[in-house]
Amino acid sequence: MSIVIDLKSEVKQSADLHLLEGILGALLGQRCLKVELSYGEELMVHLGDPVPCSSPELADETKGSWILGARASRWTLLLHDPPVLIASNGQPFADAESAGHQETLPLEVEKRAEPLIGCNIVTAKAKCIFPEIPGCGGIALLLEFNDGSHLTVLPDDEADDDETPLADWELFTPYDMYLACGPGPVWSYARSDVLKSV
Repeated sequence: MSIVIDLKSEVKQSADLHLLEGILGALLGQRCLKVELSYGEELMVHLGDPVPCSSPELADETKGSWILGARASRWTLLLHDPPVLIASNGQPFADAESAGHQETLPLEVEKRAEPLIGCNIVTAKAKCIFPEIPGCGGIALLLEFNDGSHLTVLPDDEADDDETPLADWELFTPYDMYLACGPGPVWSYARSDVLKSV
């Protein structure tokens, strides 16, 4: 069975994981450009082609044509070579060989994640996570890279108490679109050119 998805058409609120995975299929083959921790230690993975940053303060820097952000979520990056685990929420990362661990600063996390640069995405999956706490749960994102590395983004176990809840994770696309997953087991796909530029 064939599927056709217009990557410039909005989807309001949906729980359709098949359609979500169809959109995520556009990530297949995209190359990792950099991994960084932004404000609040939010994981940002820049993918695709390098494009200039729109902010005059960042005129000398580039960003990815695709940007994945893990906002109100937990994430784990398991690098294949060298075997290193990097995790969110102040969780330690460990060399698999020594099973040692230590808390680290954002710049060191970015340095340790450098082996992912140049790797291509070979698998992009979405999975509904059932809540342990009523009102929580949501959609997890699983990415696999051609070197065997894995990135897993899981919805936070805590309910949002903000008036404007944050997405668990988001994806900015080169098509001026913005994919927001969560909170909860729903997602939306909307124009990003009406949002503040990244």
